[in-house]
This record gives sequence, structure tokens and C-alpha cells, in this order.
Amino acid sequence: MKERFLRLGAELVDQAVVVVRGGPLIREIVQQDADAAQRVYGTYAISVFAADAVSVDELAQEPPLTRRK
Repeated sequence: MKERFLRLGAELVDQAVVVVRGGPLIREIVQQDADAAQRVYGTYAISVFAADAVSVDELAQEPPLTRRK
């Protein structure tokens, strides 16, 4: 089982942190992502962004990221 990568110094401690997943929420894709994480890391997970000290509006104005497989 692969160990998860944790960014040092990037802990989210604010109670008001907003977690954002970009793109459409297509059930099959989200399920595939969660299943893939479970096989690799031993726990179900999906990829998200955390808007820490940034509003959702500001986050939405950033260049879009593309899905990579």
C-alpha cells in the first residue's frame, strides 16, 4: 500500500475552510476516483482543493486545472 503524501505546513486549521471539487460531479467518475484511491492508499478519497484564506469567487477566477489520469 502506498503512503499518502502530506504537504508540510499546509494543515487546514480554520473552521471556515471551504473544500472545492472542480468540474461536474459525475457519479461514475467520482466513484472511479474513490475506488482508485482505495486500491492505492487503503482508504476511499477524492481529489479536492481547499480554499484557505481565499474566497470561492477568488478560487473560481484561477486558471482551470485539467483532469489527469
